[in-house]
Amino acid sequence: LAISRRDPLSLVFANAVYCDHRFNWEGTEVVAMAGTKQAREFLQAWHSGTNSIKRHVDLDAHYEGLRARSTDLRPPLSNNRLSVPSQV
Repeated sequence: LAISRRDPLSLVFANAVYCDHRFNWEGTEVVAMAGTKQAREFLQAWHSGTNSIKRHVDLDAHYEGLRARSTDLRPPLSNNRLSVPSQV
């Protein structure tokens, strides 16, 4: 972990030091994994929304209907499963 190593090249470590942010690593969860760059970009777009940090990531138009139908069938994520840094 970059923070425990105090890695000076890590943006997470720099943010924690300079902005005095604390990250809730115990409360994070991996929601998807992929083996290729194209698959990672697709999953990033699939799991991104208007409240995401990277809102500029767009899913191709022909997947939007599928995502809307898929998310209607799923229960919403609880707040403790999101990988969002928290301030203490």
